[in-house]
Amino acid sequence: MQDLLKTLAATASTNAGLVLLAALLLENTTPLWKIWSRIPHPVAIIGKNIGRIAENWRKSSENPPAQQKLGWLFITLLAATAALVGLLAESLLLALGTVAASAAFIIRTLIVATFLSQRELKYRVNRLFTTLDQNGVAAARRELHHIAGRDPDNLDADALRRAGLESLAENFSDGTIAPGLWFLFFGLPGLFLYKTVSTADSMIGYTQKPWTHFGQGAARGDDFANWLPARLSAALLSLSAGRGAVRAWRVAREDGKKHRSKNAGWPEAAIAAHLGVALGGPRSYFGEQVNDKWLNENGSPSPAPEHCARAFTLYDRALGLFRILAAVWALLYAAL
Repeated sequence: MQDLLKTLAATASTNAGLVLLAALLLENTTPLWKIWSRIPHPVAIIGKNIGRIAENWRKSSENPPAQQKLGWLFITLLAATAALVGLLAESLLLALGTVAASAAFIIRTLIVATFLSQRELKYRVNRLFTTLDQNGVAAARRELHHIAGRDPDNLDADALRRAGLESLAENFSDGTIAPGLWFLFFGLPGLFLYKTVSTADSMIGYTQKPWTHFGQGAARGDDFANWLPARLSAALLSLSAGRGAVRAWRVAREDGKKHRSKNAGWPEAAIAAHLGVALGGPRSYFGEQVNDKWLNENGSPSPAPEHCARAFTLYDRALGLFRILAAVWALLYAAL
């Protein structure tokens, strides 16, 4: 019996589907993310160093073509380094698993859970909506910087609710589905690579100066890394819409490409179609006006509190479907 338990533990520790399912449940049922309000989150440390090193690289040349080449070299080396660190971590956990499989499973689960943001995302978006309803526009504007990188100064209540709904959809994809998929496919090397590229994009992948040329590599890398997750996110959100599933998927396919991002428009359009609201549209990022087209343009551009409540229900259902997907992956792995 003891040998059987050791064999099961060893199998569980290397079953990516089971690890992901455990990580999803752990992160969603515990205030794990609050730990990082007391100590720096690994992503924050990565982002700080990316910004510092990238600034030095960018300043090494004022020539736009040279900056673009340097940017591609930078993101390539960064991604390779992240994957190597993940490979080292994976190797150490595999070695640990031969003598302490349960410990290896727990550590791997904690690592994956650290890079997920199901519960924190819902908390942040809900706090934005609650602050808006209870304390007004000015207070809600101060909450927006936790979830969206846009200028809040001129946003009214409608724009703030749209920003919250868009963030819920986009970060469902790149905060949970994308890291989960990269882990399922490529283990810790894939997870570390994805989070590093995604963080680099958020730091330097802008079309605005001074990153217009240097940041192109990070932006394109992030587009590639999120291509499949964005479409899976739209599919999960659409399936969660019940009778409106077909329409939500159709709008996601038709309007997803209207967004300034090659990926974010897909889950945003799916949520917009389900709620019957219009998302996207003209807005300001870091002082630069972006004249995006509307997603689900026939919907209302004025989301109400009930739309926000329905969005959370849709979000929870889609998360449930992703957990089922992880469980199926775990069962298939165990059966093979």
